[in-house]
This record gives sequence, structure tokens and C-alpha cells, in this order.
Amino acid sequence: MQVRHFLNDMIPVKDPSLRSVIEKYAAIETFAPHSILSEMGEKEQNVRFLIRGKIWGYMYNNAGQEITICFVTDPGDVIYGSEYLGAEESEIALETITECEVFTMPMEILLNLQNEYPEIAALYLQIMVKRLQYHWKTKKMLYLKSAAERYEWFLEEYPGLIDQVSHGKIASFLNITPVTLSRVRNSQK
Repeated sequence: MQVRHFLNDMIPVKDPSLRSVIEKYAAIETFAPHSILSEMGEKEQNVRFLIRGKIWGYMYNNAGQEITICFVTDPGDVIYGSEYLGAEESEIALETITECEVFTMPMEILLNLQNEYPEIAALYLQIMVKRLQYHWKTKKMLYLKSAAERYEWFLEEYPGLIDQVSHGKIASFLNITPVTLSRVRNSQK
């Protein structure tokens, strides 16, 4: 995919002068499976949007155990390791699960553009609303539903991912033990 196609099809940008600036600085990158996009504590240099592929976000708890925080699988979703764009440090690590194609734009340029182009500010707001909706939808599912309901939701929300990610990562995301995940899976066969 080319940058201009991304700006037409996935994140529509209407202002021709803004499109021109974005096309000048943005790039489409391809990452192999198991590529690290960002580490915890690392300063985010770029804003990235998924074009194709699957990404896993994780952090470590106080005991040093890996905790799955999110999966990014929907084309057009922002790939970002902190709660808001422009944060000093990534709060989670992000790693590709599959080969990924990603739209990349330098953070500094994007943040500067929002002062000049209202369309960027509107896009930023749209991203934040979508992330907040995802956050609450996920939290409600993970804390208010049974293990079986969480598993069913996972299968619907992330089709095919069950066969691409370790069950330990999925159990961590669903806030259940791997043994519970195995029991739920076996009861639904």
C-alpha cells in the first residue's frame, strides 16, 4: 500500500495541503513476525496505524510476569504504547504477531500539524474516543463476565487469533489462568 492510498481509504484526509505534508513525512513499513515496535519506557518517536497484520501489547507486573494488555488486529487502528499521543514514554511493549504493514508518521511532525490543521485535531479526538470505547468495552467484558463468556467474546472479537498466539498470552489477556482457558476450550468442543 502507498501512503496516498492509506490517506484515501483508511484514514481519510481531505485537506490537499495537509495530505501533501503527510505524504512528505509518512512511510509504509513492513515488519516481520516477532518484531518489537516499542519497548516499555521507550520514548515514542512515531504514530503508527495498522494496515494489515496482528500486534500484541504487554507489560510486566510487580512479580515480573508478562501481562497481555491488548491485541491490535483491525486495519486503521492506532498502534501506540501509552494512553495518549505525545506521552513521554511507552507504557507497554508492542510486538508483531504476524507480518505487519504499518503506516508510520513522526510524532513531532504530527503534533505540530494539529496546530495548523483542524483535521488533525479532529483525527486525534476520533482516535482517543475509539481507544476509550475499546478500553471500556474490554474492561467490562474482562471483569463482569464469566470465563466462558470472555472466551466467546475473544473468539468473536479476534477471529483466528486463538491459533496464532500462545494460550498463555490469551489467558493473561482474559484475566484467567491457562488451566481455566483449557477447561473452557475443552467444554466448548
